[in-house]
Amino acid sequence: MCEISIVVPIYNSEKYLKKCINSVLKQDYNSYELILIDDGSSDKSGAICDEYVKKDFRIKVIHKENKGVSDSRNVGIKNAIGKYILFLDSDDWLEVNSLRNIDKVIREKELDILIFGYREIYEKSNTLNIKPYHHINETDFEKLILDTSDNVKGFLFNKLIKKSCIEYYFDESIYVKEDLYFLLQNRANFKKIHIIQDIIYNYQIRNTSVSHSNKKNIKYVSELKVDKYIFENIQSKYSYEYKVLFIEEYLGLNFYLNKNDKKYLKNEYKNIQKQCYNEIMKSENVSIKIKIKLFIEKYFQILYRVNRKIKK
Repeated sequence: MCEISIVVPIYNSEKYLKKCINSVLKQDYNSYELILIDDGSSDKSGAICDEYVKKDFRIKVIHKENKGVSDSRNVGIKNAIGKYILFLDSDDWLEVNSLRNIDKVIREKELDILIFGYREIYEKSNTLNIKPYHHINETDFEKLILDTSDNVKGFLFNKLIKKSCIEYYFDESIYVKEDLYFLLQNRANFKKIHIIQDIIYNYQIRNTSVSHSNKKNIKYVSELKVDKYIFENIQSKYSYEYKVLFIEEYLGLNFYLNKNDKKYLKNEYKNIQKQCYNEIMKSENVSIKIKIKLFIEKYFQILYRVNRKIKK
């Protein structure tokens, strides 16, 4: 029986793909399948997938038209036969013997979702950061993924998810924060949650990574949809945090987008941004420091750009 389906979306990853695949095949654990989704790659990624599928019966390869990472993950979910799903990016890799470790935990506890440890690896400098969790006994899933002070966050790569808990698939119109949106939409189904500190996943941060790029286009506007979903559907202190984030991201996009994309941004979100700003300025739950910061960024926007560069 296949216990874990490992879904790997792939697009032009020939430089990293073999390391990713080998990290799975070298595991001292056999109850898994490896689903490689070639998202219309124009490099040798597709050929590498075809090379590996001949070597191991546990590997499935699906070649498809380029439609993005969310579509690839949805294809992976639909084709998965495992009880649990682990999403592995094609430029990342698993730690040695990690599948056996997480299998032991899920068999003992019959979990809906397992959150495990990870390390960040910066490609350019080759520096490592282990990201410990501070609330390992927390069972409030919303708090775990929305609390920006902890390292669990709304990432997908540090979570093993029971397939039967996936009611909503990835929204293919969202290109930024799609992981967080997916987890939030399915949050009601994650009743049995457990956290371990063991390092299972190695997350590589590349200079060309979408989430770490300064180049903005219309696709980035989709992150505002996620923020809006949070402060409209989750009644907690985090709704205010994401209203602040919504305003900051709106102001940032207003700088980086071209004229046509900026017009779309304003048509879709300008009124909501104004409403959020007014609510925050009147709220007793938001500190004076944050209010002053937002005021400066909103009305002295050149300082916004300087502030964002300092943060980078």
